Amino acid sequence: MKEMTLKVKEITGPSDKDIITDNLAAVWGVRSTKVNAPLGEVTISYNEEAASRVDIEQAVKNAGFTLI
Repeated sequence: MKEMTLKVKEITGPSDKDIITDNLAAVWGVRSTKVNAPLGEVTISYNEEAASRVDIEQAVKNAGFTLI
C-alpha cells in the first residue's frame, strides 16, 4: 500500500470533496481518499501494483480540477 498527497486548486465545498472522492474511488487500486479543502490537498492510499500516479492524477483532472 502506498500513499500520496496531491495539491489541487479550487476545492471550495462539500460537493467538490464528493466529486473528487467519487472519481478516485472509480480508479482500480485506490483504497481511500481524504480531502482537505482548506489546504487544497487530497491524500490517497492505493495499491501501487493496481494504480499509478498517472491514473490518480487523471481521475482528479477528469473531475474538473487542476493540479498544482
